[in-house]
Amino acid sequence: MKSSRRLTMSLTAVVSTLGLVAAGCSSTDDTADNSGKTLKEGEVAQITWLHRIPDKEGAPTVNELVEQFNQAHPDIQVTPERMQGSATESYAKINSIVAAGKDVPCLTMIGNERVPDMIGSMMDVSQYTDKVKDNYWEGLYNKAKVGDKVYGLPFGASPILFYYRADLFEQYGISVPTTWEEYKAAAKTVREKSEGKSYMGAFLTDEPMWTNALVTSEGADWFGYDPSTQEWSVSITGDESKKVADNLDTMVADDLVVPMQRWGQDFGKALADGTLLSTIGGAWEAPLIADTAPSTSGNWKIAQIPHFEASTTTVGQNGGTIGAVLKGCEYPEQAIEFANWWATNIEGLTGLGLLPAAKADNIETPANLKEFYSGQDYYSEFITANNNAPTIHWAPKIAATMKVLKDKQGTIGSGGTVAEELEAGQQQAVASLTDAGLKVTE
Repeated sequence: MKSSRRLTMSLTAVVSTLGLVAAGCSSTDDTADNSGKTLKEGEVAQITWLHRIPDKEGAPTVNELVEQFNQAHPDIQVTPERMQGSATESYAKINSIVAAGKDVPCLTMIGNERVPDMIGSMMDVSQYTDKVKDNYWEGLYNKAKVGDKVYGLPFGASPILFYYRADLFEQYGISVPTTWEEYKAAAKTVREKSEGKSYMGAFLTDEPMWTNALVTSEGADWFGYDPSTQEWSVSITGDESKKVADNLDTMVADDLVVPMQRWGQDFGKALADGTLLSTIGGAWEAPLIADTAPSTSGNWKIAQIPHFEASTTTVGQNGGTIGAVLKGCEYPEQAIEFANWWATNIEGLTGLGLLPAAKADNIETPANLKEFYSGQDYYSEFITANNNAPTIHWAPKIAATMKVLKDKQGTIGSGGTVAEELEAGQQQAVASLTDAGLKVTE
């Protein structure tokens, strides 16, 4: 379906009707009063914010940035608390906190793909976000919406970019590829000239969202909803997905890319010692690569990703979050005031190596990261990629599908294929929606 607004309105009705909300949530009544307390004169709104943002050496920490807000807003005091464990694990913890109904934090971070799953734990704050929605790119603001309800504000964007060792590209006599055919040709050159010691890049065996970003960069949308028939469509094995899967499987089979965990120890070492000449990853990779391979400072650059056709400009997103207001928050208006301050604090966010979701025509690259990336003012590449983000949709009960995709992706390099991974994801998505009582077409 082409209208994201119609889809999300339909999603609201579906979720409400079927009760597709987080198990054990303290409330599933979206009609409840979400106005919170009115802040009285002399009263201070105490806001707890659960986040997953790492600090960046040489830049103000998350706590220091929050303190800047607190000093400028004496009637609102925010306490940041960094969540431990994986993002997937955090959702169950958030649901449990909301279900308990005691000391519920006002704000947390929810992955864009999990918003439909987490409706039962989040508060509709559209009456407060309407005042600031023009601060954000529409497509990113809509990530926090389901129908006409808004559950927070977009905290970050994460289009995928091409990160590469400019010095090694020159050494091997290769250029930045604009197509996958050029990528494979360069990969063959690297394997030959390095005598099998180096690779153009890696296939990330623990990042199904990475695979999704590559697929959506070619125009795919895994889910859709037809309000006239009340049917969901699932096309994880659609034509674009199959084309990407075949390309990836071929490169793995031909030893042009090496299967490797993004979050394993070998990945960082491979970036630092030249085993990997490049990687495709979200905007959040920029500071992580700098932290992982400091000895290579001044040798890296960033470009747009390759496509099957050089004229294609679409760039998928690997990640992205919203700052969600949780049910039970006593001061939702003040929580949104802080969330908007945080999301529009361009200087503070770029210092942490993040790509803001707020509108910005120009963003100055932090000096330390600019030095690492060969003096490149690379935020212009980030903005270009972000402006070419496609509109995609996620369905309820996505967690089970993502688990299957991740498990299958982990078998790449040891007998498994991307084609098999996507087929398993297709079957799981259809089963999850069918088990929830929804009509599904393939």
